[in-house]
Amino acid sequence: MTYKDYIKWHRMPTTWCPGCAIGTAFKQVTFVLADMAIPREELVVVSGIGCSGRAAGYFNVDSIHSTHGRAIAVAEGVKRANDKLKVIVFSGDGDLAGIGGNHLLHSSRRDVDLTVVCINNGIYGMTGGQMAPTTPKGERTLTSPFGSPYQPVNIQGLITSNRRHW
Repeated sequence: MTYKDYIKWHRMPTTWCPGCAIGTAFKQVTFVLADMAIPREELVVVSGIGCSGRAAGYFNVDSIHSTHGRAIAVAEGVKRANDKLKVIVFSGDGDLAGIGGNHLLHSSRRDVDLTVVCINNGIYGMTGGQMAPTTPKGERTLTSPFGSPYQPVNIQGLITSNRRHW
């Protein structure tokens, strides 16, 4: 199989804006899937809401476009229902670290066998560019015209803080 087998070509071109990195990340994931030679019937992609959440519809595998902030919870349910499946979550920082942050935290704590691809652009991009949990301190957005007063959520830090120490 090649990376092309993991893409729904009849849905092209994507709705992503020209120059957006989501398309690049999407294609890189298909390269990895081809390199790993994962059969499509053993793979499920789950996405949330937002621009990156649209990726589920472009993968030529079983997929679920879940509700806002619930991609991790849905993916964990899929994995628990059939442990043999490879489950990938492909979503954005607003979806995964904002409303879905609790699911991200506890799924990592439970050490669920999921692959999470987080497109971290530091804003809620699809809805106009509002401040997100990952917006850098001082960054101006639609909802923080004087700059974000907060330190951004450290997604990697949240996940790695839950590593099991055996």
